[in-house]
Amino acid sequence: MTYWLKWLHRWTSLIILLQVLIWLITGLYFAIVGHTEIAAHQHYSDTAKTSQEGLPFLAVGDADISSIYARYSGVTSLQVRQVQQRLQYVVTHDKGQTFLDAKSGEIWQTGAALAGQLAMASYTGPGSIETITHITNSDELADWQPQQQGGYRVTINDDLNTRIYVDAASATVIDHRNDPWVIADWAFKLHFMDYSGGRDFNNLLIRAAGLITLWLALSGLILLIRNIKRGDLKLR
Repeated sequence: MTYWLKWLHRWTSLIILLQVLIWLITGLYFAIVGHTEIAAHQHYSDTAKTSQEGLPFLAVGDADISSIYARYSGVTSLQVRQVQQRLQYVVTHDKGQTFLDAKSGEIWQTGAALAGQLAMASYTGPGSIETITHITNSDELADWQPQQQGGYRVTINDDLNTRIYVDAASATVIDHRNDPWVIADWAFKLHFMDYSGGRDFNNLLIRAAGLITLWLALSGLILLIRNIKRGDLKLR
């Protein structure tokens, strides 16, 4: 029994030691690289987002406001935003948010050309647009769930291979991604022990690691007590 306890204790110690080294290395990487590169914001500007904040309601479009309230139940707010040179209504109701064209009152449509304009408005680097691809989901943006309209991935031909993601339903820039971000993403996966990409520090794997560490401490205490009782450890 003691032999197997020692064997498990040694191998568990090795596994925990490797994970501790991973925490140290990835934590040092985060400290050296900094937030800007980790978030892929080397060429990111939030001016596009600030320019799309709510406008005074005096800047209303041509669509009939009363018909919009009649169309959706439980409307709590109706906000006006400017997207490039167009006005957009953001209707918040009991089923979520709906984005409308303030001129026609119809569901907002974001084309590839507009997505490219929005992407470049959030980009401060030296590159230009290489491709604009319509996508329905993205593994690089785990927290972004595109609606029926999907979104656009705008690829920039710069030294970082920047990718800019634009949501088609709301015509907003979701975020930037690039090649250095891929390294940082793997560092986050190793650091949080969450290989799904969600960066959840309370996932099942890290809970199991906590229990294994607790077992390691208890088994070490048991082996220490046994050694003391057998006289293997003699204090001089």
